[in-house]
Amino acid sequence: MMVLLGEMLVEANIKVGVIEALHALPAEHLSRPIVLFLSVYDSWLALITRITFNLSVWLFWFAMCYLLFFWKRDSNQLDSR
Repeated sequence: MMVLLGEMLVEANIKVGVIEALHALPAEHLSRPIVLFLSVYDSWLALITRITFNLSVWLFWFAMCYLLFFWKRDSNQLDSR
């Protein structure tokens, strides 16, 4: 799991670098698909998507810690069913 998290962080940093490099280029040197991609990337929709994705990763870790350390069931209750 840590390998996947590390890979996501590396890819996110590469993407941020590419987006910054594209923003630094003059607008007349960019193709239409790149301009549209940058406009979508800078929109509120992309921001909400990034926030939701980041929160889901943190929620996953919180749930894993809760299930590992705090969630306990009485085995007698399971056997009585």
